Amino acid sequence: MSAVTTPTSSTTDAASAGSPDEPLLEVEHLTLSFKGLRALHDVSIAVRPGELLAVIGPNGAGKSSLFNCISGVYHPEAGTVRLAGRTIDGLRPHERTALGIARTFQELALFEHQTVLDNLMTGSNVSMRHHSLVDMLRLGPSLRQELSGRETVEEVIAFLDLAHVRHHPVGALPYGWRKRVVLGRALCSDPRVLLLDEPVAGMNQEETEDLARYMLDLKEQRGLTQVLVEHNLSVVLDIADRIVVLNFGEVIADGTPDEVAADPQVQAAYLGDQHVPSQGPTT
Repeated sequence: MSAVTTPTSSTTDAASAGSPDEPLLEVEHLTLSFKGLRALHDVSIAVRPGELLAVIGPNGAGKSSLFNCISGVYHPEAGTVRLAGRTIDGLRPHERTALGIARTFQELALFEHQTVLDNLMTGSNVSMRHHSLVDMLRLGPSLRQELSGRETVEEVIAFLDLAHVRHHPVGALPYGWRKRVVLGRALCSDPRVLLLDEPVAGMNQEETEDLARYMLDLKEQRGLTQVLVEHNLSVVLDIADRIVVLNFGEVIADGTPDEVAADPQVQAAYLGDQHVPSQGPTT
């Protein structure tokens, strides 16, 4: 895969979050339960600007619940989520997206009968501020946003090498290419933080290596902050700056890939030799 220019935007600039030592995304003491079953308990995570953080853990560890709390799908009964120092508790998912939190899901959720370009444009539209009269008349602010959105889409197409399939229906593409479009759609929203939910699941080795390279390019060339949930541990160990391990809704390890791989609690959790809380399995 050849190196290409990454999307450019002031909102993805790590410097916009302040000092590199200050977290861009903070999760503090999150607690979440479903009908008495504990999904998260006192979970705290801080993600620095430009960091590629991986969140791993056995099935039912609470990884998806954590992402749902960050993106606003779930509202925890305790705890706080902050973006660049701003508390975003209570904001709905689209409001968090407008502030710069983009997310991919395990399910593709693409418009399969529409083209790659059309699908990418839906990601660009999410970040625009809409004013009905201004939009209908295509006045200055609306037109500027539209032109900026189109520019971002073109940059994403170039970055992800999608030019030759831009007018193809997404449903006609191989699975690995559709996953690439999912990543591109999230990038078109011009995120400050990108949440990646099992981005390489179901992909073959070549497709996995390609997508991992794109994630590294986003970090190294653009400094985009990424939080990754992934079951493919070889990918996680290869590309993550830091790894947080969840087990039964609690953080049991937080460190570099080497530190986490050597942690006895992590090894026990993955081998099944862990203590099962009385609350039962997580959601």
